Amino acid sequence: MDTIKLNALGGIILNAAIKVHRESGTGLLESAFEINFVYENEIIIEIKAAESIIPIFEAQLISYLKLSGKKLGYLINFNVLLLKLGFKPLVYKI
Repeated sequence: MDTIKLNALGGIILNAAIKVHRESGTGLLESAFEINFVYENEIIIEIKAAESIIPIFEAQLISYLKLSGKKLGYLINFNVLLLKLGFKPLVYKI
């Protein structure tokens, strides 16, 4: 998939995550979201509800990317006041 398409999909993911965050707010457990998934068979989305994004979360997503052969993933932490502070793209170079 080309870079332009991946960027467009990233925008769709960010907008959807912002909408969910606005409706749910902070303070929910990770299990309330139940939406770790692969989007458009290209992008892995890892959902968290933690105090902050820590290196083990990044390592987990990189492992998923490596094992699946996917190049792009998003780590989204919903336990933040502003979602942009909890939204992190990760690229794995195969």
